[in-house]
Amino acid sequence: MEPILCLHCHTLIETPYRQTLLGFRKYTCPACGKVSLYPLPDLYRGIYWTVVVFVGVLVIFFLLQGRIGVPGLLSIVGVISLIRDRSLRRQVDSAQQAFLQSRQHQEDAPKAE
Repeated sequence: MEPILCLHCHTLIETPYRQTLLGFRKYTCPACGKVSLYPLPDLYRGIYWTVVVFVGVLVIFFLLQGRIGVPGLLSIVGVISLIRDRSLRRQVDSAQQAFLQSRQHQEDAPKAE
């Protein structure tokens, strides 16, 4: 179990995660008690991208034949998951930057003796 950063209180925690139905990792912070949702693991992201691209190619193929290709539920869920994943990645990046800045300020502050 690797330490992760709570997205709310910016505390490094080591806690087990639960996986959501779509593959996101959900952590509960023992320090603040809030739930943090982390981005998709690489395997899930790859699967979603593969499904979305495959369905996109099929839709284009059907349109070129003069038929209407309608994406299925799986591809719509894949697109929604990838959009949510991108948003979560930005949240994690900003939380990590805030954590690193706070650590740097702590190290730069003069020590009171």
